[in-house]
Amino acid sequence: MIPLSFIVLAAFALGACGDDAEGSADEPAPVETTADEPADAPAEEPASEPLMVTMQDFHYGDLPESVPVGTELAVTNASQGELHEFVAFRLPDGDERSADEIMEGDLDSLLGGSMPTMVLLAPPSSSDQIVAVGEPVFTEAGRYLVLCAIPTGADAEAYLNAAAGSDGPPEVDGGPPHFMNGMYTVIEVVA
Repeated sequence: MIPLSFIVLAAFALGACGDDAEGSADEPAPVETTADEPADAPAEEPASEPLMVTMQDFHYGDLPESVPVGTELAVTNASQGELHEFVAFRLPDGDERSADEIMEGDLDSLLGGSMPTMVLLAPPSSSDQIVAVGEPVFTEAGRYLVLCAIPTGADAEAYLNAAAGSDGPPEVDGGPPHFMNGMYTVIEVVA
């Protein structure tokens, strides 16, 4: 049975995926930074250029642990065959769980009644960003769950075409959503 969270996410039109930037509890995934900005330090002010996030099978690269309010995002897809998306849900104030704890918990209740703040997609091997929901800017401080709900192995063109003509989840062949393969993380947006 397909989890409710997948159905909810797919209903937001176009979806794509990314990978868990947190990695396992023991070893965080590397985060690329510039020499001027340490990986764990939040930026002092929003950058004038968008924060480039590279999505690939099955993680989000170049995504720091925190960013300032006003940070604009631009996604690119380094995957050869998988469509990916960046779906961001603001977590309730006071929710300090890790991404793994959230994903192992009752994801359906967390996402079931929530609208994502943004959904950004990119076709395979492309920097062509599709803004499906919201704007690609973090406008409110808080913690956000980021995930990709695209079915593993789904044909990108078929998915995008089906999503464009659907009011609900597109009906396309594919396996479990990318977040089942670890394409999820939490990012903190600071004031």
